[in-house]
Amino acid sequence: MAKILTCENVMAGFKPNPSFEGFATADDYIFAIDTAKGGTSPVKSYTVGQFGVKGFERSLNPEEQTDNYLRAGASTTKTGVQTTMSITADRYYGDPFQDFCLDLKMIYGTGQSTVVSYVYFNVLTGKGEVGRMSVMVENDGSGDAGSKAEVSINFSKVGDMPMAFDWTADKDKTIAEIESPTVLYDIGEE
Repeated sequence: MAKILTCENVMAGFKPNPSFEGFATADDYIFAIDTAKGGTSPVKSYTVGQFGVKGFERSLNPEEQTDNYLRAGASTTKTGVQTTMSITADRYYGDPFQDFCLDLKMIYGTGQSTVVSYVYFNVLTGKGEVGRMSVMVENDGSGDAGSKAEVSINFSKVGDMPMAFDWTADKDKTIAEIESPTVLYDIGEE
């Protein structure tokens, strides 16, 4: 079995600088999820999607509504953003990230049973976001004869807007300690 690659393991080789200036590469970003039973781990313990990963794509899909007004014409209003992240990887049995996402409970699960807490941040600055996403397996091992089996896993934002994350200040916190109170309670409660 592969060693669980946590945010803390990966970040041991980096010293984030919030004032970093320069180009970032795709390798400078971490995407990790809480794979612990109950999903109450501190962010530093989240499992990183890295082993065998060949591609990572993050899409910010803005939603909009266009209305036409008298003597003014069309006017477009942004109504939201549906963030999605996708991983393509060579299948490796024993990798905790892949094994969690490709478990039958995730492949065939529905609703809340497929929702996980996530963190996405830059190792150079330590800045990013935390939130919740649904795990949706698109492909659990296909390919051409003689090639490695490839998997495709998609993640889509669930609920409120993700919250800002800072590695230095937030790594020891759980998502509940970082999130907006509106995510956890009715707005009317005080």
